[in-house]
Amino acid sequence: MVAGVVQIGQTVAVSHVSRVTDLDAGRDRDALGATWNALFGDLRTAALVVAVGGIAVAAVAAGVTQPSGLARRARRAATAVARPTPVRRGLLVAAGLVCLAAPAVALRGLVLALGAASLLFGLEGIAGRLTARSARSRPARRDGVLAAVAVVIVVGALAAAGAAALDAPAVPRAAPATAAGCNGSVANCDRRINDVVWPATHNSYAASDQAGWYFANQTRGIGRQLDDGIRGFLIDVHDGVRDARTGRVRTDVHAEGTTRNKVAEQLSPQALRLADRLAGRVGAGELRGRREPYLCHTLCEIGAEPLDDELTVIRRFLEGHPRQVLMVVVEPYVGPGVVEAALRRTRLLPYLAELDREEPLPTLGDLIAAGKRLVVFSEADGGARPWYMPAFSFMQDTPLGARRPADLRCARYRGTADSPILLMNHWIDRFPPRASQNARIGRSPFLRDRIDRCAAARGQRPAVIAVDFYERTSVVAVARDLNR
Repeated sequence: MVAGVVQIGQTVAVSHVSRVTDLDAGRDRDALGATWNALFGDLRTAALVVAVGGIAVAAVAAGVTQPSGLARRARRAATAVARPTPVRRGLLVAAGLVCLAAPAVALRGLVLALGAASLLFGLEGIAGRLTARSARSRPARRDGVLAAVAVVIVVGALAAAGAAALDAPAVPRAAPATAAGCNGSVANCDRRINDVVWPATHNSYAASDQAGWYFANQTRGIGRQLDDGIRGFLIDVHDGVRDARTGRVRTDVHAEGTTRNKVAEQLSPQALRLADRLAGRVGAGELRGRREPYLCHTLCEIGAEPLDDELTVIRRFLEGHPRQVLMVVVEPYVGPGVVEAALRRTRLLPYLAELDREEPLPTLGDLIAAGKRLVVFSEADGGARPWYMPAFSFMQDTPLGARRPADLRCARYRGTADSPILLMNHWIDRFPPRASQNARIGRSPFLRDRIDRCAAARGQRPAVIAVDFYERTSVVAVARDLNR
């Protein structure tokens, strides 16, 4: 019932939004459907797993004393289809319409039916043996034990299947920092920052549990990420103006020196259309209001966090955790003066480290002793300030744009062969971002195997491991193990 409600809800929601906003394009409707799936797909899967599990347990309970005769019933059903009555013809027509109108739903239903049938065939065999044993053997106690074992096996298998389907492991919290430790470990204090493994997030600010985000790359915001053990943050800074009419932030593409066409090259058509619907045509018209720096992914219309607010979260963490060092990699669409002003307003300037590319990198202990516990790199304009260091002089990274696990390669993408810090970009670049895909690649052994593979290929171990939907991955635990 729950699975059906989710499926019907998708159809109703997409139709309603399309009618209210006058959407015609199929791609727009597909984008809305994908958003619904991102929100409720796991609920539908969980409901289906529970349904199949209930059928299996009921079959065991009934079959211990009375086998179901499933094979006989299947043959009878096949005969009924071959010689249909008017009622059966109507049912066949309805099934055909479902297949034509919603082939994905029909296919999922067929696969689930086959899975349930396989379970029932297997359980019928168990039930038949138990029944035969009960008929020729006096002690019922032994049969009861066998039946209980069968139920435990089935329920255990279904629980495992449910866990795999939900794909949502709990992220381990960061280990309590010791009085003498550095980022939670005494051993880290004597390690240079390129020899420490930094669990990191891509588009760290784009979190679905914060209001106003569409197609977020994370579930939890930066504050919770810090509590959970994330120590590296990949962020984009844009100029934005809050629209008084819609309440949404609009991207000031002219201030950024770009155009709508250039923005469109970086986005899917669905995202651009959604931005146009939410806040007005991107790049068109005069923006009225105060221009401010926001954390956005390409377009602020589909999600924006004020830069000052997120920097304040970082400052409060540093104030409350004097043995922790953080790393931020900025993709700036604003000048260094804008970033500097925000850091000054949020009282973070005293925490900023200054690294010398010609010297060995400092250890975590060195940075903590000096009180310089925030390391900031910039992908553009790096070096414009002593603390605003050029990212791809100090760093080299792996390729972007992986659409499937096989695309996650270890070749050098940016930086030079002697750049001391290796950044491993480890996420599936799909629109909208898909939690289940990133969960599969983000857990061990897949994550650990890729780290080892890239270490062998590049001659240095990845130092920064950036993921999407970090709480569904093992990135914090893997980093902790490697640092240990």
